[in-house]
Amino acid sequence: MADAKSLEKESVEHGVKHKILARGVTLFQIAIAIGAISIITKRKILWITSVGFAAIGIFFLLQGTVF
Repeated sequence: MADAKSLEKESVEHGVKHKILARGVTLFQIAIAIGAISIITKRKILWITSVGFAAIGIFFLLQGTVF
C-alpha cells in the first residue's frame, strides 16, 4: 500500500511537470508559426510578437525543468 501511494505521488508530480513543459512547447510552436508569417508578410511587429511568445515559452520550459 505504501509503495502504491509513493508511486501515485510520483505520477501526480510528473503530470504537473508535463503540463508546464507542454505549455512551453506549445508557445514555441506558436512563436515559430508567427515568425514564419512575419517573414512572408515582412511585418516587424509579427516578428517581435513571435520573439515574445518564444520568451514566454522559455520561461515555462525553465519552470518545468529547474523549479
